[in-house]
Amino acid sequence: MIKAIPDETTDDTVDCIQMDLDAQWSNKLTTRLREALREHDVHISVLKTDSDSVPPAFASVAPQISRRAAAGPSLLLLSRRPTELSGGSTTMGQCRLILQQFLESSGHSPVRATRPFSLCWITDFPLFSPSAADEPGQHGSVGLSSTHHPFTAPHPADLHLLESGSPAALRRVRGLHYDLVMNGVEIGGGSIRIHRAELQRRVFGVLGMSAARTAQFDHLLRVLESGCPPHGGFAMGFDRFVAMYCGRTSIRDVIAFPKTGGGADVLVGSPSEVGPGTLREYHLDVVR
Repeated sequence: MIKAIPDETTDDTVDCIQMDLDAQWSNKLTTRLREALREHDVHISVLKTDSDSVPPAFASVAPQISRRAAAGPSLLLLSRRPTELSGGSTTMGQCRLILQQFLESSGHSPVRATRPFSLCWITDFPLFSPSAADEPGQHGSVGLSSTHHPFTAPHPADLHLLESGSPAALRRVRGLHYDLVMNGVEIGGGSIRIHRAELQRRVFGVLGMSAARTAQFDHLLRVLESGCPPHGGFAMGFDRFVAMYCGRTSIRDVIAFPKTGGGADVLVGSPSEVGPGTLREYHLDVVR
């Protein structure tokens, strides 16, 4: 289980996974776990309590970490995040899955059963998420980006928060987007879309999108003003679902039309050159 440790000296929270160690756990296994996390681009601190000191990045919560370590030898996996990003941590979620896979492969945990399948819907995502200047977003000026995309409908019960305009209220607005998870793996997701032009303009305004950027969606706003019914969608990662159904760990074992590392389909010779007739039909030129 992931435990949250508030850092009272900053606006951060330290997420922690604690795993008790037995006599069979070696320093070599700790090193291999660190390597496995790095291979999956999961950058966290791994602390072996009976031999490692608290990393400087977590010195402000060292007393809380020490209390957790007092019960006996254990492994602590630590990650820092802004406290306002409540509801979970993608980094620690990935860490939890990699840790379980590592424990199974090293013989320190029973292999999880692939059946029966357990499914759940993940809902009530925040409509907006804080964004740093170097992160991709909607090119706005207010430090917020759409968690899913800027066309996601807000939850009807949170429209008053959207109208308030205060940063604290905006971060509490829920979006009507959803994910379907099977046995801990996301296999699909989607959202209900905004179908009213005035609400779409309001969301663009909240994101601080410039007039030039908003003008790129004038065609959408005109269509919404003409009358558009409520609508939404759902997309499924069918290859991933089939892989899990067949007990496979890689979609390459089940994908119907496998590709090379460069994205080419050797079986049908795709991608192929576009002929002159097709280029003329779509008013395209090839620049070499």
